[in-house]
Amino acid sequence: MKKLWLFILVITLLATACQYRKFEFVATIGIDKEFVVDQTGYFSEKQTITRNQILNALDIPVTADIKEVNIEKIALRVTILDKNEASFVSASGRLQLGTSNPEVFKDKVIPLVAVNAPIIGLNNLIAEGVEGLKGKLEGYIKNTDATSFDFEIYGDSSPTTGQKINVKIELQITGTVKYEDCIETLSIIGDDCD
Repeated sequence: MKKLWLFILVITLLATACQYRKFEFVATIGIDKEFVVDQTGYFSEKQTITRNQILNALDIPVTADIKEVNIEKIALRVTILDKNEASFVSASGRLQLGTSNPEVFKDKVIPLVAVNAPIIGLNNLIAEGVEGLKGKLEGYIKNTDATSFDFEIYGDSSPTTGQKINVKIELQITGTVKYEDCIETLSIIGDDCD
């Protein structure tokens, strides 16, 4: 009897033709940049982010229909290097998008005491900067923007300015891309492709 049910199931699946069906997927964006600061007093370091860096890290088919791009998290990790004299650093971050330079975070005070400092999530992000970053990434993914941009981290020692700062600042940006794509599968799975 079990063999009969198995035979009926196989026949039913074979009778159901394969066709293209629509599915929703989520891809993760991960941007990691390092800024090495070896400066007495005020510092400013930039890293360039390009369209190819973003697209090469994603595996989104060219046939995909992009539905949504989101920035999930922006975080920093600071590693103290030799001859650092500062106890704290006040760091800010902004985008350089041609004529626009929106702030992403401002005056984040980071203690420079831990040897293995944890990643510090930035909760007080500035909406204009986050939207600028999101728009830039969305332009890359939707193939409407190919111009690279800079992410600048700048600041000074804190609360006493002008001290020797020698640190490595790691910037981590995490986001998601929701998209739909049609793939060939059994006609009983997924939604109709338009």
